[in-house]
Amino acid sequence: MLSPFRGVLAVLVFASSLSAHDTWLSGPATATPGHSVFFDLTSSGAFPAPEEAVDGGRVARALCRVAGRKAPLEAQPGVEGTSLRLLGRGLEAGVAACGLSLRPRTLDLEPGDVEHYLEEIGATATIGERWKALPEPRAWRETYVKHAKTFTRLGTKDDPSWSKPLGLGLEIVPLADPTRLRAGGTLAVRLLKGGRPLAGQAVRASQGGKAPTFATTDAEGKASFVPEAEGPWLLAVTELRPGAAKPSEWESDFATLYLTVAP
Repeated sequence: MLSPFRGVLAVLVFASSLSAHDTWLSGPATATPGHSVFFDLTSSGAFPAPEEAVDGGRVARALCRVAGRKAPLEAQPGVEGTSLRLLGRGLEAGVAACGLSLRPRTLDLEPGDVEHYLEEIGATATIGERWKALPEPRAWRETYVKHAKTFTRLGTKDDPSWSKPLGLGLEIVPLADPTRLRAGGTLAVRLLKGGRPLAGQAVRASQGGKAPTFATTDAEGKASFVPEAEGPWLLAVTELRPGAAKPSEWESDFATLYLTVAP
């Protein structure tokens, strides 16, 4: 199958049942300035179809920023379905950069499932070697934090604040206005960990029904890709590292960026 991507990129996957399971925040590509805007947070193994609503109690921090001003992104209680509904109130004209971080969780994997998981997130050549070097019997316990981000254009006002990071623990920052992205155009991004460029990071880029493409960020944490078809696109990164306590314990941050590509 031909890949819908050309070039290089930086991104995420999550395996909760050892299939690709991403968590992403989505919203409208455009909205009316001054009005409330709804966003949806979901986890799914079949992007872009929503599958599983995230518990609102897991949201540690959520916000939107437009024209340099921040506004809370509020989880809506009592809404059931395949996604958690969040509300941005009265967002002014500009480009809304909206994102959130979830509280940490811990996952245990069976040893026989680890290699498949590492293959899915592009970590076979790095963490995979560390894993194989551990003495038997091996165990895997991972504590992870998820971060998700998206953009919505409100009106036609020029608003360069989209280029500034929101301050998420792991974050994909576009280097060109993401609300102007069209099929066949180029989107460059920078991956930041704790506000600093993250180099040498394995990558995945996805479109519904297409095989994912992997790449690696450069020395400045930069990567770029060319979406060849319109519709929803997911950029995702899994930054996985050994834990400090035991060789069998691991820590990770996941980051996603949801974008809508125009024709």
